[in-house]
Amino acid sequence: MRFTHAALVVALSMWLLVGPALAETGVSDKEILVSTLSMVTGPAEFYGRLTNIGVDCAFNSVNDAGGVYGRRIKCLHPDDKYDADTAITVFNHMLQQGVFGFVALVGSPTMAKYIPMCQSFKVPAVGAYSAPNFTCEPPKRYFFNSRLSYREEMRRIMEKLWTEARARKIAIIYQNDSFGADFLESGRQWLSEHGTEFVAAGSYQRNVNEVKDAVNLVKNANPDAVVIAAVYKPSAEVLKLSKEIGWHPLFALSSGSCIDAMVGEAGTAGDGYPGADVAPPYSRTDLKGIVNYQQAMAKYFPSEKPTLVGLKGYIDALIFVEGLKRAGKDLTRENFVTGLERMRNVDLGLGKGMELTYSPQDHWGLHKVYWITTKNGSVIPFDSWSKLALSK
Repeated sequence: MRFTHAALVVALSMWLLVGPALAETGVSDKEILVSTLSMVTGPAEFYGRLTNIGVDCAFNSVNDAGGVYGRRIKCLHPDDKYDADTAITVFNHMLQQGVFGFVALVGSPTMAKYIPMCQSFKVPAVGAYSAPNFTCEPPKRYFFNSRLSYREEMRRIMEKLWTEARARKIAIIYQNDSFGADFLESGRQWLSEHGTEFVAAGSYQRNVNEVKDAVNLVKNANPDAVVIAAVYKPSAEVLKLSKEIGWHPLFALSSGSCIDAMVGEAGTAGDGYPGADVAPPYSRTDLKGIVNYQQAMAKYFPSEKPTLVGLKGYIDALIFVEGLKRAGKDLTRENFVTGLERMRNVDLGLGKGMELTYSPQDHWGLHKVYWITTKNGSVIPFDSWSKLALSK
């Protein structure tokens, strides 16, 4: 009996010593530590700052309701400055901080660094404003996007320009990196399938808003329509410069143009031009998810306005929470990933066509495009492609 009792004492002592060491990184009985990965300062800071606000709205709401299995979610917001080299430093620092995983990534060039590191260290990342093809083609076990790819988005834009607006001379102005390259290559492929090509392709350098050369190059080709695959400040510069010189082709803006940020830079220069987005307009108060987002904004960030970028961050965080729930109380990175891959037609309160589905073969999750435009500084739905006037 003395031997048995001693053995039990030793076993219990070993469990007390070893047990905590075996707990999953970033997970305690009361907290789950996670991190966003985006820019907070620099020329594209709007994306990161508003994404982080949306994420915090979702996590704060969950925490106030008791958390996930009693655990509150704590979210860090490092700043990668939209710079690929800085991204490596940021990622390593977050690993040192002991985060469980990442949520709401922003930026194609930085994601090109983050996703391979997530794979190498087996750290899950969920949701992104950006959607370069390499992120999910082929699927990566530890990264889950929350929107369709840039290439598929471009095909949807080209289809609208060709079949409804009846544009035939199409050009593109794009950011000269992996973000812009996806739109360029997808557009070229689509046009090749229809027996033609871009009449012109002008580019500008990332983090630099100088677009004059690209505008002049494309203008000289006299296109009917121009796709703008640019972030919000260069997009605004293209529209303002074109208005100044009296050049008015049909501009079509990619989701990267972030229309609700761009309108603050472009004023009325972008009014009436169609743009793509991957979340429903935040004016859709008929949708439960939008109402919840607006209420969370009013509660936690009363001085901020709802934005499409913020809504996207909110959606990313909702997906992350859903993954935590499906992983169960004994949370590990591996059962979190497995839980995500088993999601089928999950209703996020965003309406028909926005049900979330993942599988080992599909890590995009959501596949819908919404069409929007601006009018007098406001973002509104757009559904009038066939009524657009082409430049003569």
